[in-house]
Amino acid sequence: MEIKANPNHVCFKCGHKMESALQGEEFFWDAAADGVVFHGGGSYGSMAYDSVVNDIGVNLVVCDECLKKNKNRLQEIKINFKELNKMLKNKEKSHE
Repeated sequence: MEIKANPNHVCFKCGHKMESALQGEEFFWDAAADGVVFHGGGSYGSMAYDSVVNDIGVNLVVCDECLKKNKNRLQEIKINFKELNKMLKNKEKSHE
């Protein structure tokens, strides 16, 4: 499934308008300039979004300013992409 870059992202919290960081490109994901796009298939227990039940997911955009101002409401997760890639390569090798 491909998602066409959205040229008109709007912050879920404050309504700030952002352009797509991928101007005119097509990828399987999207990115907002000066913000973060969260993609989800919903969640077990959600009455609004559960893609297993109704095939509807959600994209949610939050601007960088709102993320900074509300940092106390976030849970930051350290992601080591080098280590993650190494684990994925090892898993692929073990399945060959």
